[in-house]
Amino acid sequence: MTAAPARRRVHPAVAATLALVSLGVAMALVEAGFRLFWTLPPWFAEFSQAGMYAATADGDVGLMPGYRGTLRVDVDTAIAINSLGMRGPELAPKAADERRLLALGDSVVWGYGVEAEETFAARLGLRMSTETTWFATGNGGVPGYGSKHMAAQMARLDAPFGADAFVACGYLGNDPLDDAAPRRTVFAGLMLQGAWARLVEASPRARLMYRSRAALWLESWLANAAPERSLIAQLRFLPEEDEAAKGFSPQRLFAGLFLDAIDEKSVWDEGAPPVIPRSLAALRGSLERMRGLAKGRPLVFVVMPTLWQVSEDRRVARLRECGIDPASTERGLAQKRWLETAKAAGVAALDATPILAAAPDPAALFLSDGGHLSVAGHEAVAAWLAQELARLWR
Repeated sequence: MTAAPARRRVHPAVAATLALVSLGVAMALVEAGFRLFWTLPPWFAEFSQAGMYAATADGDVGLMPGYRGTLRVDVDTAIAINSLGMRGPELAPKAADERRLLALGDSVVWGYGVEAEETFAARLGLRMSTETTWFATGNGGVPGYGSKHMAAQMARLDAPFGADAFVACGYLGNDPLDDAAPRRTVFAGLMLQGAWARLVEASPRARLMYRSRAALWLESWLANAAPERSLIAQLRFLPEEDEAAKGFSPQRLFAGLFLDAIDEKSVWDEGAPPVIPRSLAALRGSLERMRGLAKGRPLVFVVMPTLWQVSEDRRVARLRECGIDPASTERGLAQKRWLETAKAAGVAALDATPILAAAPDPAALFLSDGGHLSVAGHEAVAAWLAQELARLWR
């Protein structure tokens, strides 16, 4: 009787390799499942823009040329970045009868929540064009920009775009905060600011979250089920921001409403210097730089409000939620201060607040977040701004 052949033992190295491969395949399948079937919560909408941002040669953050994607907000919108790093189609060579208008700003100009052709930047060129002159408008908006970033963007795009005129749109909603944020970086094609930028630099776990949908789901679950174990809790243990950002708290300075404070030296965070003088100084410096870059070409600064500046009831209610006495503020003082700052910088300025407030239903001109314009809001601004620019540049 022949003995059964002995079973060959698998070499430990081979077994370990097979185990690692199996684990890797399982993790890849889990990740693929989350990417295919998990719907990102609204507060993680920016993760759908992974790959859209890139570091610029001057150390800033811009848009990645050639990027294609979909942004999921109230509705899905297609995002296409052209070879100049601007939202919209590629530009043909400049014609002899063509004038080019470069629109600068943040997500309001860029068109958060609307299609590229629905933005007021795109509509503006069509409204300003005549039988003898064609206006092509370039959308130089980038989400997360403040006034100092607009100035840098103007310097980067001026020559490649071939600008004949400029519209710089200041957004009361968060430009003061973006100007004060001292740190921003690009990771996984996303722009990170402030504490989140510092967290990614300090935490491998944060870096994994930005790379993996499965890890992002876990962090989302922890934020609700066990906040003390979430990444949000780690933010409290990071080094403090530098002196320039002291007092600029997004929670206390919501929607730029603090700029309505009658006392310019008001302080909302204990131990911090007044933010209003610093904010206005930053804006003036940016506008002076833009005026120098324009070199005599038309330049207009446009004040863009949020719904809280347009609706008095909402403004008062939100001030109370932020712990600010409405009686210590004056409606419209923010816009007045920005217009005066532009005048001091030698830049013509316009305020979009009255035209939006005059609508039968101002809330319909904004998305559900109250900060970004709806399609109707973009159209209203385009119609108004085309008339104002024609008057100024006649």
